[in-house]
Amino acid sequence: MSMLSDAQTWLADQLTDHGSVSVVYSRGASTVTLKAIPGRPRVEREELSGKSRVKIDDEWVDFHIKPSLINFGAGVVEPARADLITIGSVIREVMPMDAEPCWRKSDVSGSMYAVRTKRTT
Repeated sequence: MSMLSDAQTWLADQLTDHGSVSVVYSRGASTVTLKAIPGRPRVEREELSGKSRVKIDDEWVDFHIKPSLINFGAGVVEPARADLITIGSVIREVMPMDAEPCWRKSDVSGSMYAVRTKRTT
């Protein structure tokens, strides 16, 4: 591995160990509890009658997940549309937004996936 790949892997491990939350990742009847790093919600600024207002939109949020953690027991799988991520009582569905795919590699070495989700509950 190159020095950059080693550093990206180390950072992914640190983020997962110290900056993650426990989620339930589901595909059909298969589930796995794993650690994921929630991305920030979209923040928009609106101007209404000369007053500025900030709107936080948590409908769409990316979760950063180490690829090796998405394993339902038969081997590691890639995220797929319609998979679910549950945190407490909040359910989010893996889905694409606009013309973008529902997931992508977070870095060149693929040490993390950014999984796009939309809140369904």
